[in-house]
Amino acid sequence: MRTLSYQVAEKLANGQLQRVLTSFEPEAVPVNMIFRPNPRRWSPVRAFVDHAVSILRRELGGTITVVD
Repeated sequence: MRTLSYQVAEKLANGQLQRVLTSFEPEAVPVNMIFRPNPRRWSPVRAFVDHAVSILRRELGGTITVVD
């Protein structure tokens, strides 16, 4: 079965799951958040992006690049 890393990260970390056939794993795919700033809606969008970035940094080991 193929899953995304975030879906099984906890079970891999605690040993419930084990990676097999690692030489056949595809390369990592980047996560992109693209939005057009809107002055009336900027605060909620920016709050979501900041929140998502902090979670992704924690989960992916700090391999996140933010471009403003």
